[in-house]
Amino acid sequence: MSMLEVGELLSIDTNEQAAAHFCRSSRALHRSVTVRKCNNLVNHKELEKSYQQLEKLQQEASPLSQKLKHGFKGGSGIEHALKRLKNIQSKYSEEFVAPQGIAR
Repeated sequence: MSMLEVGELLSIDTNEQAAAHFCRSSRALHRSVTVRKCNNLVNHKELEKSYQQLEKLQQEASPLSQKLKHGFKGGSGIEHALKRLKNIQSKYSEEFVAPQGIAR
């Protein structure tokens, strides 16, 4: 059965077939773009949350590293700062792994 016979059987004009095909293609493309935008928005929010957590950890680590620099010059009181920095470093490495999974 040819396309013209199918069109006649379903009472579709040959002029409408191209328009219907274009309309369907356009709708499918629009749906695809909309889904991608939604996925990108969700990923963006997750990445932004992770980056904010990383920035917070960096802000916590900055004064501690300054204390360590001054402690090494003076030679005392660095154990507590060193422990906290190691704790922040482990949190930082855990948080750094999460955004890489999203980006792929």
